[in-house]
Amino acid sequence: MSKYLNDLLQDYTNQFQCSLRCLVKQGEVLFEVGKLTNEANRCEFEFNHMTYVLESVELSEKDLKLISLACMQCLKNEIKTKSNEDILAIALRQELTHLDQRQLTNAFNCEWYGLMLIVDPHNRNDEILDLVKQLSQYYLCVTRVENQLLILMNWEDIEQATIIQQSLESELYILSKVYTSRKITDLSEISSSYDNLCEIKRLATVFYPNKVIIKESDLSLVYTINKLTKAETEKILAETNQEGLKLLDDLENKKMIQVFFDNNLNLAETARQLYIHRNTLIYRLDKLTEVLGLDIRKFDDAFQLSYLMMLMQHVKSTKKLG
Repeated sequence: MSKYLNDLLQDYTNQFQCSLRCLVKQGEVLFEVGKLTNEANRCEFEFNHMTYVLESVELSEKDLKLISLACMQCLKNEIKTKSNEDILAIALRQELTHLDQRQLTNAFNCEWYGLMLIVDPHNRNDEILDLVKQLSQYYLCVTRVENQLLILMNWEDIEQATIIQQSLESELYILSKVYTSRKITDLSEISSSYDNLCEIKRLATVFYPNKVIIKESDLSLVYTINKLTKAETEKILAETNQEGLKLLDDLENKKMIQVFFDNNLNLAETARQLYIHRNTLIYRLDKLTEVLGLDIRKFDDAFQLSYLMMLMQHVKSTKKLG
């Protein structure tokens, strides 16, 4: 509930020493002091497409009508002082009121939402914010969170994260990291969704250090691996061909494999991006296959290779933390 409205109603109950209840019609109780009976007087008032009900045993309907006018003025004043960006920041603190939710719902008229987090390692957030505001057709509102920018988007536009990231790179020469959430069905989920994005950022730093756009759905396998203990991970790796693991830990091989994955196992495009001949790429992949017994050109084997590399990265990250 609005703090201002709560304070206003509390003042009335203190002044008149009366019972008083305020609720959304056929909805939640927003304020209640004292014991009310079925014989309580009632007054309804409309504001921002919602019906509110005031009830009191001691106060007359006329008194409640006067209080309702004060309530409407209080709600109007609160809306005037809050921008959509302010409400987004409030949602992150889990202090979203029904009025805040109604304001965002009316402003954006979306069925589902998504969050996008932009992280710049050089903290050029002022420049990024100025550019992002020029791309406002792709999102609903934006706010600062620590040294990051958080953007609320219509879920249907979440794929536009690519356009925003590419604009930052081409116009500001900023290679920022962009993280996108899963679908948000209710605005009250914004805070928990942001917490998930922070966890995605942490995990992506370990498992996808070179990736610039990371979706929450990209990390399904990572979440599973992250639950493994160091001992469990090391046991799995100990049962794997050690010579093969050394090849996977080679920087040049790691880059080759990652580019191959990024290009959906496309040989020609991978060779082009690595500036090597296609036959050279095939020779290196054949060597991996010979030692590991896994052919990265086959989907199932590629999945297993990816899993092994993530396990190795998980062991390294736990050692650093230790």
